[in-house]
Amino acid sequence: MFKSFDHVGFTVHDLDRSLVFYRDLLGLEVLWERIYEEEYVRALVGYPKLRLKCAYLQLPGSKTSLELLEYQDVPRKTVDMHRANPGNAHLCLAVEDLGKLHDRLKRAGVEFVSAPAVSTAGPYKGSKTVYLHDPDGISLQLTELHKEKMQDAG
Repeated sequence: MFKSFDHVGFTVHDLDRSLVFYRDLLGLEVLWERIYEEEYVRALVGYPKLRLKCAYLQLPGSKTSLELLEYQDVPRKTVDMHRANPGNAHLCLAVEDLGKLHDRLKRAGVEFVSAPAVSTAGPYKGSKTVYLHDPDGISLQLTELHKEKMQDAG
């Protein structure tokens, strides 16, 4: 039934601010940006007066993209972003040197849940991982895969 995984989308408060985070701090490549004001988009998402700023970024090592959406000209409110709440999600990115990246992001003012930790059980045993928040409080996980896990993924 399904052919492939195409993209994952995050609704953000300010697209330009989010691009500074995802493009400039995390190094994701911007594939394209545009503003949608077409009627089919308004009907599709259920907002008849919508202006939608959108950017697609390439997730490294994947054919999957990250879509960032800033809904404009419609009422908006911030949702509860606590990780334990049903409906919340996170994006996990595999990285090469978690310690170095963690230090760089921390110096740039990125909010982390904790210091990096080594997984002691399960399929990611031996991998280093950490949770952080993007500018809108969206949870991201960075993982430096253990050598055996990297071979399994390859």
